[in-house]
Amino acid sequence: MAGEAACDDRPVIILTAGVGAGHDGAARAWAERLTRAGYPVRIQDLLAVLRRRKRPRVAAAYEAVLHRAPWLYELLFAVATRPIGVIIARALMGGALPRVADLLGVRQRRFRGIGRRTPARVGGPPVAVLCTYPLAGHVLGELRRQGRLQAPVLTFLTDFSVHRLCVAPGVDAHLAVHQVSADQAVSCGGRPALVCGPVVGERFHSAGHHDRFVDPDGPRSIERDRQRFGLPTGVRLALLVAGSWGVGDVGTTAAEIAATGVAVPVVVCGRNERLRSRLTAAGTGIALGWIGDMPALMRCVDVLVENAGGLTSLEAMAVGLPVASYRPIAGHGRTNAESLAAAGVSRYIRSRAELAQTLRELIDGDCGRVQRERALSLFDRDPVEALHRAIRTAGPVPAERPVPAASSPTPMPTPMPTPMPTPMSASRTLRPPARPTAVRIGGLARPVLALLLIILAATVGGNTSTEFAVAHGLRAVRPSHEAGTSYLVVRPGPDTPVSRQVETLLRQTSAAVAVEGTFARQQPDTVRQLARAGVPILVTEPARGPVFDEIRDIPADAAGITALTGSRPTLFVPTRHVDAVDLGVVTTLHDRVVQPRVLVDGRRPVTIAGSEIVLVDCSRDDTCDLARILAAVAREAARRQVPLGSITELERTDR
Repeated sequence: MAGEAACDDRPVIILTAGVGAGHDGAARAWAERLTRAGYPVRIQDLLAVLRRRKRPRVAAAYEAVLHRAPWLYELLFAVATRPIGVIIARALMGGALPRVADLLGVRQRRFRGIGRRTPARVGGPPVAVLCTYPLAGHVLGELRRQGRLQAPVLTFLTDFSVHRLCVAPGVDAHLAVHQVSADQAVSCGGRPALVCGPVVGERFHSAGHHDRFVDPDGPRSIERDRQRFGLPTGVRLALLVAGSWGVGDVGTTAAEIAATGVAVPVVVCGRNERLRSRLTAAGTGIALGWIGDMPALMRCVDVLVENAGGLTSLEAMAVGLPVASYRPIAGHGRTNAESLAAAGVSRYIRSRAELAQTLRELIDGDCGRVQRERALSLFDRDPVEALHRAIRTAGPVPAERPVPAASSPTPMPTPMPTPMPTPMSASRTLRPPARPTAVRIGGLARPVLALLLIILAATVGGNTSTEFAVAHGLRAVRPSHEAGTSYLVVRPGPDTPVSRQVETLLRQTSAAVAVEGTFARQQPDTVRQLARAGVPILVTEPARGPVFDEIRDIPADAAGITALTGSRPTLFVPTRHVDAVDLGVVTTLHDRVVQPRVLVDGRRPVTIAGSEIVLVDCSRDDTCDLARILAAVAREAARRQVPLGSITELERTDR
């Protein structure tokens, strides 16, 4: 293949986007491979192709949403990965079509609101255009469908998890890192989907973490690397990464890893200096900033714990480091964790109770060895060969749609290949044309309008749109219909007595207790005793009040429960309809929603069936006899032969 490429001086253009570091890292890794195979390569940033002032705003907005409103990102992710979301995304990306056409030097048209411009061509026509940012595929696929782009368009699916927004009509092939990803792409309409294997920088392959098990000099080399990074020797180290922005519940994760005693957390905070300062002040593990030599750092630790499932996970696999996903971030973080686990190349730790044992198995057990071997085998494929095969099998270009004479009086001929005097460096990025263009309707107004509509639907219509989102699994735990098990949650009122008999019945029915701030303040000893007895303590909302009070009170109540029991509640139980405020606060706390379907109180008969979450609500009745109600629930479950399970088990299996 390299010989064929050497005879063809046409470049491969890689279109990425400066959103985080994963897409750019994948673009650089592809450029390394293709340059070594003899292809001239040029990397272009889709955001840079747009107006320069837009680029930092888009990246900053994306980062701000992940940091400050992960619930909004998860809601947007849920919408975007459905058919209506794909339609909206393609409409929004339509504003980039003229500039991308100019960038590639393809056949020109006059666009409404934009005059004719000199194409900002990148050289001769490309042999192929490769996208490492999925939304770029929707722009290039449209050019391909119009017949204006002659070169094949390929999309590299950087993540293990693939959804509808990752695949685009008009793209000639989707390149996936694993068969799990390829199958997901095909199910979303991404045909064909070829498995090319992961693509990471060559320096990660040469780091060779797995050599420590066969190389006599391995321990000495690891000790030197640890001294270089200021890391302790003679202990197990768990590398905790959260992307270049340090997104997610990193502080809690580091504290929980340290509490296991299995490994010392080493946290890479990226460019998030605030996170680094906070971890350093708390004394939780070892906090590092931006690391330029990640292969060396990965070589001297024992396990990687990540929360996004992106490029860093693949780089760790290339080094030979076992990988675990824990407390994944909203949206793609959770779906990546599930897909990585399905592929058998990572462990998805779904609860704190599993953390210590899983870390031991990955560091010292056969589980870690098997996972490393399986992950390293992914790199046996040649990605360049897969790309070459996709180019060879690319379908014919559709006939170009007719253009009215008024819009294009003289069609421009397709440019012929021109030899390049000197292959350009893969790291060089051409700047977009500096000439300003007219602002089109939809260039800025459409994305702003779409975002406002989504926020409006989530807030004003909270009892409709948010209930729909929770019903479809957004931040929710739900019972399995196959198992037929029901789960009992009790919410006592501030003055509800919790006797020894009630405590015994709570244990017998595997019930959890939902606590809000007033109950915790008035009966702190009761909360402590229930927690010591093994009764799960959940958090619930206070009495309905102003929105800003609720935003303040729910986290405060969760913190109060943590102080009393020594364990932070991870489940939120509403006693009314879930609205966007509830969902936003819960997601910020990295909790999940328990949505009851059956309500039991002292005024109505007890009914219970299988596969339900039952709420016993005594918060509005001062005369509520909790012992009598729990005994009636136990009798009804026994009569109907409905097993009662613990809600914490449901959380571990449904997360």
